[in-house]
Amino acid sequence: MSRARPLFLLALSIGLAAPLAAQYGGRRGGGLGGGRRGGMMGQNRPSEAVLDPMVIQGPPSPEDMARIADLNDAEEATYLTARNDFMVATKPQRDSLNLLRSDLHDMAGAGGGGAGGGRDFDRLRPLFEQTRQLGDGLAKRTKDFDEQLKKTLKKDQFKKYEKWRKDERKYAENQRQSRRGRM
Repeated sequence: MSRARPLFLLALSIGLAAPLAAQYGGRRGGGLGGGRRGGMMGQNRPSEAVLDPMVIQGPPSPEDMARIADLNDAEEATYLTARNDFMVATKPQRDSLNLLRSDLHDMAGAGGGGAGGGRDFDRLRPLFEQTRQLGDGLAKRTKDFDEQLKKTLKKDQFKKYEKWRKDERKYAENQRQSRRGRM
C-alpha cells in the first residue's frame, strides 16, 4: 500500500463524515465536531467551523431554544426573529457549504483510493480549501449571532445555551471519532 492512501483515507474520514450531518439534520447524531490540530494535512484539513453542527445547520429552532434556555413566549418570539434573520442571511453560504461537502463525498466515493490515492487527494484539495473558507466565514457569523444572543438572553439562559453548544460539539466529535475508528 502506498503512503498516499492512508493520507487520502484520513482526509476522507475527516472531510467526508461531515455530509452525514446534512443527511440526518437533527442535532443529536446529525452534527459533527472537529478541530484543527495541525499535522501533515495543514491547510487542507477541514477547519473546526466546517465540522461544527451549528455552523452547518444554523442555530436551534425556537422550540428547541425555548427548551434549552427556558425561554418564555416573549423571549421565544424575539429569538425567532433573530434566528430567522440569521438563517436568511446565511442561507447561500450554508447551501454552498453543504453542496461542496456533498461534492467531496461523491468525488471521494468515485475515486476510491488505491494506487492513485495521492492524485485523488490532489483532485479534492481545492474543494477542501473552499469548504474551509466557507466554514470559517460562517463560523464568524455564528459567533456574531452568539454575541447578539448573549445581549438578549439573561445570564443564566445564555449559560444554558453555551452548555448546550459545548455538549453538541462534544457529542459530534465523539460521533466523528467513532466513525473514524470504523474506517
